[in-house]
Amino acid sequence: MIEEIEKTSEKGNFDVNKVTKSNIFVRSMLGYAFDFYGENFHNCYIGGDTQKDVLYLTFKKPISDQTKFNKILETLSIDEYYIGYKTSEDWCIVKMYVPMHYLNDFNKFVNGKYSQMSEDFKENLLSILLRYDKTKTLFSRTKSCLYPTKEARKHLSESLGVVLDKDAEVASVPNMEVERYRDEYFRKEDNESKGNY
Repeated sequence: MIEEIEKTSEKGNFDVNKVTKSNIFVRSMLGYAFDFYGENFHNCYIGGDTQKDVLYLTFKKPISDQTKFNKILETLSIDEYYIGYKTSEDWCIVKMYVPMHYLNDFNKFVNGKYSQMSEDFKENLLSILLRYDKTKTLFSRTKSCLYPTKEARKHLSESLGVVLDKDAEVASVPNMEVERYRDEYFRKEDNESKGNY
């Protein structure tokens, strides 16, 4: 999945159906297990130029199990980092602050400094992935981003045909054209929109 995210990010074209790196790294900062979000969960995006320290959780409609989805919304709405939500014909978008204790890690993420993220964040993310990723593929790839080895750097150096610094990251910097939330793709609000944030 990290490779798919890499390919998407390099294209630089916003596509609402592409998985973002934020979906793995930033969403985990909220501390919920990935399966908590339910089957209608779509993606996670980060804020734009005016509000960088926010994230957007997008859910695709129609909601298959409205009762379960209402419980998800209820749980998120009492979270201290909850800002609000709004709905449109096709989407429900929940806006949350990045937790204060992860702001430094969030900035490291934005700058592609995965290995420099805090041990607390790394342990939290890997713990969530360990429970979620049955094949351990995503877990392993993410762990290699957080803890790049000499061998991984050597392999990347050889595949790129360049000499890398001994502390180089092994995953690309997130492409903000892909990672940033774009309201125009989710806008078509209906008359029952709630929680204008």
